[in-house]
Amino acid sequence: MRFIFIFLTLFSKTLFAVEIYGTVSDKNGEPLPFANIYVKATSTGCATNEDGFYTFYIEKGTYTIIFQYLGFRKQEIEVVADKERIELNIQLEEESTLLDSVVISSNEDPAYRIIREAIANREKHLKEINAFSCDVYIKILQKITDAPDAILGVELKTIFDLDTNNTGVVYLSESSSKFHYQYPNKTKEFMYASKRSGDNSQFSWNDAASIQFNIYENAVDLNGITERNFVSPIANNAFFFYEYELLGSFSENNIIIYKIKVSPKRKTDPVFTGNLYITGNDYRIYSNQLTITKQNGIDFVDTLTVKQEFVPLENNKWALLSNQFTFSYSFFGIKGAGYINAFYKDYILEPVFEKNFFNAEISSIQEKANEKDNIYWDSIRPVQLTALEKIDYKEKDSLYIMKNTDAYKDSVDRGFNKFEIGDLITGYTYRNSKKDVFFSTSGIADLLEFNTVEGYVVKPSLRIFKKWENEKQLTVIPTFQYGFASKKFATNASLKYEYNPIKFASFEIEGGNDIVQFNEDGIRPLANTVSTLLFERNLLKLYQKNFISLKHSIEVFNGFYFTAYTECANREQLRNAEKIDPYINYDTRTFTSNNYPFADDKEALNMRDKFTIGGTFKYVIAQKYASIPEKKYIAQANYPTLQLTYEKAIPEFFRNLVRYDYVEFKIEDRIKLNLVGNLEYVAITGNYFNEQNMSIADIKHFEGNETLVPKSNNTSFFNLPYYTFSTTEPFIETHVSYHTEGFLFNKLPLFKQLKLQPVFTFSALLTDSALGNYYEFTAGIEHIFKIARVDFSYTPYDFSTIYPQADNFRITVGIGF
Repeated sequence: MRFIFIFLTLFSKTLFAVEIYGTVSDKNGEPLPFANIYVKATSTGCATNEDGFYTFYIEKGTYTIIFQYLGFRKQEIEVVADKERIELNIQLEEESTLLDSVVISSNEDPAYRIIREAIANREKHLKEINAFSCDVYIKILQKITDAPDAILGVELKTIFDLDTNNTGVVYLSESSSKFHYQYPNKTKEFMYASKRSGDNSQFSWNDAASIQFNIYENAVDLNGITERNFVSPIANNAFFFYEYELLGSFSENNIIIYKIKVSPKRKTDPVFTGNLYITGNDYRIYSNQLTITKQNGIDFVDTLTVKQEFVPLENNKWALLSNQFTFSYSFFGIKGAGYINAFYKDYILEPVFEKNFFNAEISSIQEKANEKDNIYWDSIRPVQLTALEKIDYKEKDSLYIMKNTDAYKDSVDRGFNKFEIGDLITGYTYRNSKKDVFFSTSGIADLLEFNTVEGYVVKPSLRIFKKWENEKQLTVIPTFQYGFASKKFATNASLKYEYNPIKFASFEIEGGNDIVQFNEDGIRPLANTVSTLLFERNLLKLYQKNFISLKHSIEVFNGFYFTAYTECANREQLRNAEKIDPYINYDTRTFTSNNYPFADDKEALNMRDKFTIGGTFKYVIAQKYASIPEKKYIAQANYPTLQLTYEKAIPEFFRNLVRYDYVEFKIEDRIKLNLVGNLEYVAITGNYFNEQNMSIADIKHFEGNETLVPKSNNTSFFNLPYYTFSTTEPFIETHVSYHTEGFLFNKLPLFKQLKLQPVFTFSALLTDSALGNYYEFTAGIEHIFKIARVDFSYTPYDFSTIYPQADNFRITVGIGF
């Protein structure tokens, strides 16, 4: 069948199609890369590559072919396609722009009048095409142009295929898909062909939806490189952000085209710099070239330039012909550049979509999309490959074949599996690439601990990981633990089998003997080690349990997740070891009981055996996803996530006596506030019913913090003591964070120079207990050196009678991208 397809493809091209090919250059013969060539009144055509070369096929007949490049005069050529091949080498002339005398005589640059007209017509052009379907070809290339030999001891050549000068293409991919759109924001895409240089087994992520750039929107979403939306040069409020200058005008098909320079009034605002080309008859965007830089508040790249060209279709409706992004980047001494080129053709305007056509699946990569051969790609590719791209495909495809041989895998694994001194710190990893099996040991940060119950602790663990071609995975983790002061040995193991990646389905079993915190989301062991040894504050509170637990998770239907779990545990009280000394002994401090603040070490705790069953229901409202064969990827949620948890402790089951019913409801969301940053919030409420024989380990604990380094999740407090507010009473917990993302503060010199971004957080805990309510207010600065964050937290709560060592003020350091 494959041979028949190839034969028919070649036969139909030879008999029924005419190849139009050639070059497009300026008057000096310099090639014009990515110039658009298309048949008049259609979107059928192609574009030149970086060398100015093009080729495409049309059926026999008579056509008007248009050659178009931003900044140059469009050229129309009448072609009688009656031969097998027709060569057309075109030289375009730079546009000759003229300035009217009104520029001199007017008190206002005439660009402002034109922009006002464009703004007045913005919404009309935005809604001009209510729906469409089209074919989209996307090519992405990313290359490193300069780099050091190694970063943090890791040689870059072991990660990327670089030449002797540490340069080279690190990502090259092409895709062909059918894209569907319906106003205002419904999209669906089917990718039929995917090609990645050097890895035929993987798929491209060149989806058209993620590179949509609609200048007719008031705010342009550049998701992925900035958290803030950017202001369009023709937005309703554009005059607050932009200055305009008419550079001139020229005529195309008896229509005046105005060339207008757009510049930011303030360099740090989320705005563009560049040129707009606006038609003089209906004030639509003819084409544009707009640039943003790091000064405008973008991340990950230094500069990004967007270049768009539009084409008139039926009934004078204009559609996007090409969407081109070029970018440069630098980090950790690595410099690079790249581009994303998207070309649209064969538009169907105002199609009638079936009911529920636009559903939760926003994109789908079809089966065998990555198995298309070179003959197929040569037949559909609108932009011919450059010499660099051809070489990259040829070399990396050959390398891919070599890298997948058993001999090569064995050779690379032998080098990878060699033990080095650094593995004592980071942990050792062994791999068998042929079987996709990995073994890794814990690093020193997880291997050694210290606490007042066990003293010095050695806690080695082994992670065994196996992956199959169908994306199923198995993870087994045995853990061993020994406390030198307590002379207690503990061992447990967990097994997790992820058996359906499309449904996120997994089964877990865990059991053994373990030493755990009363609050299993409490302080990190490393933080407690530092706090105990250096500051004489033992914040880790432990008990021992012999247990077995089972858990099963699955996505029942899109956006609705269910987890069922059960655990049977025998639990024992632990006490501080007799002789425990910190490195630094403070006269005003002493270690607290392991059971503090609930009891001292002399008291016996009611640590009953327990059998629990429970379930968590999570619903992501209007969840969107992209699918590839045998896998599913969730898109960022635009609506709140709801979660309901129910847990029941059943008494007199296997001698268990603990009884309770616990219900908890949680809602969380992240809201983009366009130009003014984003807002994150989470609210949780819960309560116990039918309590009997409950202990410290059974009640509700909150994610507090008493250290310099807090947890970075959205349910953590900055200044709440770990166990002071633990309760069985009804409670409401809330956290609200406002990330400015440069809004207002990017005008201040220090914030502007260092790209610092303030963040403000309010947290509250409301309970029915005698302790009353807790509030804390936090102001922080994130993006310090791009990754760090410092917060200043204050709580007005009076701890003097219940926890005197607590602080009302706290400074913390964490992660803040």
